[in-house]
Amino acid sequence: MNRNLFLGILAYTVVYIIFLFIEKKDDIEPRYFTLIKHSFLGIIIYYFIFYKSKNK
Repeated sequence: MNRNLFLGILAYTVVYIIFLFIEKKDDIEPRYFTLIKHSFLGIIIYYFIFYKSKNK
């Protein structure tokens, strides 16, 4: 397995879990909006790691 891909997934999972705990405290936002937010955040994290590893 690619190391950068693994790091990307790990970072995304950690962020997702943190956001999940925050969302449980105040559950005002609709679920689909939360899902979009997580997906967008995951893409940013993955792109950032992939881009940094490419420039080495």
